[in-house]
Amino acid sequence: MNYRQQQGSLERVMAAKPAWFTENLVLGWKVTKGLEPLHWFDNGKPGKHKLTDVVVTDPKTIAHHTIIVAQSGSGKSFFLGRLIEEILLKTRGRVLVLDMNSDFRKIAEAKDDSKWTDKRYDRTKRGGFLAEEPTKKDFTSQWDEVSKVVYSKPRPGNVKSEPLLLDWLNFPIELLAEDAPENERDELRHCHDLIKILADLTEVTNNEKWLKSFLACAQGFCEAATKDGADIQATLCAEFGDIESGSEARELPKSLAAGNIRYVYVQRKFPTLANMFSPGRGRFYQRVLTHCKFISKDSVRVYFSRAVELEQSGVIDPNVVEAHQVKEPRRIEVVDLPSLRDPRHQKMAISAFLEAAWQRAKSEWEQALANTADKDSRVPTFIVVEEAHNAVPVDAVTPAEIKLKEQFRRIAAEGRKYGLFLILVSQRPDKLDRMVMSECENRAVMKVGSTVVLRTTCEALALDGIVSRLTEKVLDFDLGRALLAGPWVSDEPTFMVSAARRTEEGGRNLREDIWAKLPVSPFNPAP
Repeated sequence: MNYRQQQGSLERVMAAKPAWFTENLVLGWKVTKGLEPLHWFDNGKPGKHKLTDVVVTDPKTIAHHTIIVAQSGSGKSFFLGRLIEEILLKTRGRVLVLDMNSDFRKIAEAKDDSKWTDKRYDRTKRGGFLAEEPTKKDFTSQWDEVSKVVYSKPRPGNVKSEPLLLDWLNFPIELLAEDAPENERDELRHCHDLIKILADLTEVTNNEKWLKSFLACAQGFCEAATKDGADIQATLCAEFGDIESGSEARELPKSLAAGNIRYVYVQRKFPTLANMFSPGRGRFYQRVLTHCKFISKDSVRVYFSRAVELEQSGVIDPNVVEAHQVKEPRRIEVVDLPSLRDPRHQKMAISAFLEAAWQRAKSEWEQALANTADKDSRVPTFIVVEEAHNAVPVDAVTPAEIKLKEQFRRIAAEGRKYGLFLILVSQRPDKLDRMVMSECENRAVMKVGSTVVLRTTCEALALDGIVSRLTEKVLDFDLGRALLAGPWVSDEPTFMVSAARRTEEGGRNLREDIWAKLPVSPFNPAP
């Protein structure tokens, strides 16, 4: 569904707006002194609450980096799911979930009907399904309009997904070369940059041979270019035609549809093929020549052997050029990282998706600046990272870890300009990069397990200005309780009970009714 259709759907919803509906994001329920949800504690009914019973935030206040700190079992995935749902229902923003625990692979599915019809709040268990909508249909009528995709490797279950294949041209070369000596890493970087230029050329010329077998063709070119006495220009012309002369210049192919971000980018750099190759008129030929000077037969062999290995392992998309073409994104994209069994491949996926998001946002920004402000229709992208301390650790050692830290720091420091905002979730703030944490203005703290972790959390999130009698309550939180601070609550520390996550969780805890009992009765009489 495009934005025009979504706008029409929104207008229909607003025309029949029920009393319980608000255009603000509903994060949770206001609480009593005992941290019970005020509306439900007084035997409230679904849809009968007042808007003063809920903790809401203006959509504009989520345009900040956000961090959620909580121990396992505190309800952090539940609250995170709620936040994602509200972003998608109450704004036009996009969400990219780097899903470390497969918690969001069922994001398209609403919870079972019984959740909406059974008793909502159990005072004995101090919890329940606290959705503000009276019925499931009230939620699904809006949720079903949100475009969604889950990228995953094949795994058991009937979860609808698309293949998780990485874009080779956005592939983090630092991860590919992390076990190589520094001098070889430089050669591999030049090799990777050369491949990106050849991909541009393949796309611009619509070269069918290269489109079908890009890596094989690129390998053949690089091997020819590293031979003694190689004529690189002649090799290029042999593959793509004699296009240095102005007589052979032609405009970009219509296969790159006008309006496509990639099309605009390539067109701006190389308006004609003659401009791409002529040393006196363009930079393309010189860039090819420069990179070829810094690659060797050995680096070409290493580069392509690893590329082929990843292609055969099903990690990268074999349609290299097509995979790199910018497509209209879905409103929410979930990357099911545990479906990649190798931890190295998971890091590669995180880095590749971060790079793609950064390049898209930057291209959209450049396009917007080329037009007047009234034509700027960009929307933000919220990048959700579970177990963030594993993705961006305070002590990055390997080249892969350092690369990821650099990417996260870049988004943390410069993302606002391009409309990129992080939502980080961690149970170990002491292991999370301090620079990235310091950029998170919206903060949520759920139950933590010890005073040591609480003290570290307060220091890391600049919560030490809140009186200790408030922060100490965090140690005794029940499931779903949270302390919010920052712009989303007007900088007034706020306690709440998370409102219900209405979509299915992909993961699942152990069933206590199955394991927490005697395997056999010790008092059965012997036969």
